[in-house]
Amino acid sequence: MAWLIVLLIAAFTTGDVLGLEMSVAPGLSVKNGILYLIAFTLIFRRALSGGEPVPFVAIHVAFFLLLGYATLSWLIAGLVIKYPGYHLIEGAMSLKARLIDPALMLFAALYALKDLKEVWLALKVILGAVAIANIATFLDAAGVVHFGMRVGDSGAEEGRVFGAFGHANDTGALIVCMLPALFAMTMTSRGMARMLWLGGALVSLMVLLMTVSRGAFVGLAVGGLIAAIVCRKYVPFERFVLLWIGLGLLCAIGVLVASLVDPQIAATLSDRLFGQSRAIDLSEASSGRTAIWAEALERMLQTPTTLLTGFGWGVYWVMPFRYAPHNYYLGLGFDLGIIAVSLVLLILARCVIEARRAVERAPADLRSQFLAFIFGILCLSISIIFADLYKPWTYIWLYAGIVLRGIVLSQEARVRAPAAAKAPEPSIIHGVPIHFGDTVARPGRLVTRGRS
Repeated sequence: MAWLIVLLIAAFTTGDVLGLEMSVAPGLSVKNGILYLIAFTLIFRRALSGGEPVPFVAIHVAFFLLLGYATLSWLIAGLVIKYPGYHLIEGAMSLKARLIDPALMLFAALYALKDLKEVWLALKVILGAVAIANIATFLDAAGVVHFGMRVGDSGAEEGRVFGAFGHANDTGALIVCMLPALFAMTMTSRGMARMLWLGGALVSLMVLLMTVSRGAFVGLAVGGLIAAIVCRKYVPFERFVLLWIGLGLLCAIGVLVASLVDPQIAATLSDRLFGQSRAIDLSEASSGRTAIWAEALERMLQTPTTLLTGFGWGVYWVMPFRYAPHNYYLGLGFDLGIIAVSLVLLILARCVIEARRAVERAPADLRSQFLAFIFGILCLSISIIFADLYKPWTYIWLYAGIVLRGIVLSQEARVRAPAAAKAPEPSIIHGVPIHFGDTVARPGRLVTRGRS
């Protein structure tokens, strides 16, 4: 099953880098086919074997409630309310792509990987795939290769590199989620492997700068600070300060290198970080986000019950809004209400809590990855206040499933170790006679029968 996970990651990354949909039929592609094969195999295997106890029950329940409520709201929006311009089939495709498939990614990794060796394989593959996609983006921006990576050409998007994972904000959010794990992999590797991981991490950092995603920058700064507080027992504050100084120096070098690759990057960074950020008008400083958020909230307040229930899955896109919500929580809340937002926050919080609990009980190499996971999830949680993600959720939930599986297996290994230590030792140690032919073993001496 681990190789199917590897094949799944390879299919998604190849499709995103090369811009291939790999479509077989409406709503079905080669990528989805591999995912569904894994899912059905796991269901069949679990039905035959009886399966293991369900880990992380709260995460399972929250996901099933979220998917169930989203499905119900989709049916009500399309069959009962019948919003003008709302199409039931399009809503179903959106629901599958944005919620159901990413959830299947998490559960596929959580149940498919059978031991820590497979967890490490899957972890290295997904981090390596993201790093390779970022290297491809960097080389495309430098003109070395031509994968067709988009660069914004007008308005707030002008000069921004979008990358392999959708909009520049999507790519930025995914990078800040994975960047801590890439650096953690660098620190725990040796020899040439360390240099390769370091190269992947540094190029990913440069691509992050080239996206000029201020939401991702804020996520990295604020989420990193929150993570440092959460993990203060394991990461001394002095070390965290040194890490931030080192990251600042790397960012400065990254800006220099990125500017050499694309001279417009420096101007775009300067304008978005210092030009718009100094604007007196809050809407201009936030690239119009506050106006977008105010308009969506105003529409919800006209029907206060929608604050709790939402308008229905995908309804935001048939409303007369000009722009996307630019806030994952607000977009989800507009469609599904505070109920769905609370469930997503619960899932993210439980991921952080479970990883933190596992840190001190985990092997040394996994410990650094659990800490990196905490940093990544918290940085992502802040970033999506300023971005409405699409493609990245596939990678994020698969990554989360791999790490959560690592937590389960490391806990099982810890439980087995004391049990093995307490197993009865050979009775010769405890003085119980054991006969080997004519020889009797007794405490401290051997006695041969028939001799004194």
